[in-house]
Amino acid sequence: MQINENTFFSNYKERIKRLALYEPLITLQNKNTKDQSGKKIDLYDVGLLTLLFFYECKLIRKKEIGFMELSKFIFEMIHKRYNVDAKKCQTIAKDIIHVFRPASGKRLSKKFYDWNRKKDDVIYYSILKASKSDLLENKQYYELDEDGLELIFSTREYYSEFQLSINQMLLRKQLEKGEFVSALRQIDEMSINVESLNERIVKIKNDISRNVISEEVYNRYKRLIDDIHLRLEYENKEFNELKIFVNSVLDNLKFKRDSEKDSHIYTSALKVSNALDSVHKVHDKLLAKSISIQTTALLAAKESLYYTGIESFNFNKEIVSYCVANASPLETIRTIAKPFLSLEKCEKWSPLAIFFPQRVYNRDKSELNIEFAGLSKSEDDKVRVVELFYEKMMNLCLKYMSDDNELILSDLIVEVKKDQESLLSLRGFYDFWITLHQLSPINVFYDEEDQNHNIIINAIKILHSRYKTIQVTELKEILNINDEFKISNMKMFLEEKYEI
Repeated sequence: MQINENTFFSNYKERIKRLALYEPLITLQNKNTKDQSGKKIDLYDVGLLTLLFFYECKLIRKKEIGFMELSKFIFEMIHKRYNVDAKKCQTIAKDIIHVFRPASGKRLSKKFYDWNRKKDDVIYYSILKASKSDLLENKQYYELDEDGLELIFSTREYYSEFQLSINQMLLRKQLEKGEFVSALRQIDEMSINVESLNERIVKIKNDISRNVISEEVYNRYKRLIDDIHLRLEYENKEFNELKIFVNSVLDNLKFKRDSEKDSHIYTSALKVSNALDSVHKVHDKLLAKSISIQTTALLAAKESLYYTGIESFNFNKEIVSYCVANASPLETIRTIAKPFLSLEKCEKWSPLAIFFPQRVYNRDKSELNIEFAGLSKSEDDKVRVVELFYEKMMNLCLKYMSDDNELILSDLIVEVKKDQESLLSLRGFYDFWITLHQLSPINVFYDEEDQNHNIIINAIKILHSRYKTIQVTELKEILNINDEFKISNMKMFLEEKYEI
């Protein structure tokens, strides 16, 4: 039987590392810890519960987890099965944390023989890492490290590197079934996957700057970055499809809020949409970061490798000694020396120089100060009058707004004709609607530096307490108001804020 060793032993080190992740649990299993009745406590089981506890805390963004918090959790889990008190659980918690993260602070390690490279090797891994600390109370907090997360994922899925893609598929199934609460939980797990992937990318970027010492190592990192980038592009495409699917679900539910149950379902779907947007934004940053590594870090590493070779190059030893020792023909010596000769230099004036930036001087040779003219006081007063009128118009719209937060322009005109018909003869009445339509959709929580919103800022401020978005859409009907004005009919919709 013939075996291709290159294929047979490929990724042997990674396989050993995946197996080594379980060794801390086996170490706990071999401990002879007993409860107060003499019954042996299964620390393998308690160790896995500890990992799940840290994972749950990571999902809910709870970072202050130390010995005391873990001991309380262990007591709640095992006090009905074993005869233990709070003090015993504190001892168990310390033993488990010291196994997952040695007191010395050094990473866990495993020595093995690498059959792929035919030599002894060692791998390092870390299940828990130190989080923040409370110096006043002398407390140290811990959280799952990257290898700890991989261990958790390996207990549920075989391919942790595709965990985010798996979660995306599960999320789509849950959304199709209308399981929005489960979908929120799935998105929380996706957030952890994205955070873990971010740490991995940062680590790879740092490793590239430190470890690229040969062309072989450079090519290995290049293949790794290319694989990560392809996977991120695929995941980003799936995120976009999920967003389209969620938006279609929201559109279907928006007009079916007849009962309290329907409103609750719509609110849950809206929470899923916002949570998915949040994770997608972070994932987009990862995609940009991978592109940055491809275009900058790898290029810098390659240039560094090139200049390292240049600095270590000895002309006398590599070129002169070779030519003299081998008594090479003259043509051969010319061919060898040609790459080291400098190029011919020639300075020429480019016609494009006339398009370069030019300084403008007056006759006294002093530089002119060119500035744009600002608004005069009278013009500023006119702008203020328009702003006040737009405030009045917004209050008028809110007065006649329907319970569904919608207002049709034709309906507003009917109401205005009853007691404020003079408004219909003002150009500002129509400019207000046209301005909103041009800027629609408008985020009520605008950026104050956005010049597009300057003239309607005060009108928008009226909506801060209840609404978050203004949408004005044009309808097909043309309204003939009077001999002077006619305008397309429009619909205004105000989207309310939801507590997420």
